[in-house]
Amino acid sequence: MCCMLLGTGWWDLLPVVTDSVVVPVRGYGLKKVAPLAGYRYETEESSVAQAILWFREYQEHPENRKLLATILNYNQEDCLALKAVYEWLRRL
Repeated sequence: MCCMLLGTGWWDLLPVVTDSVVVPVRGYGLKKVAPLAGYRYETEESSVAQAILWFREYQEHPENRKLLATILNYNQEDCLALKAVYEWLRRL
């Protein structure tokens, strides 16, 4: 789970989730919890490890605009997923 800027500072939502709900999936990572909050990832096969590899490759080939778009899309999806989890928790 990631941190989110809320009002006066950054909040790590992982302890909020683990202290608030029991989820019917293995683990409390964002990719596991976000679908329970109603978020659907467009890119199912992406992961943190894959994103790191994409970024390293982009550092070696900064002219690769397609790769940059892939990285930005991955990050955008995680931001939207985090927002969905936050809103889901507020409704509980």
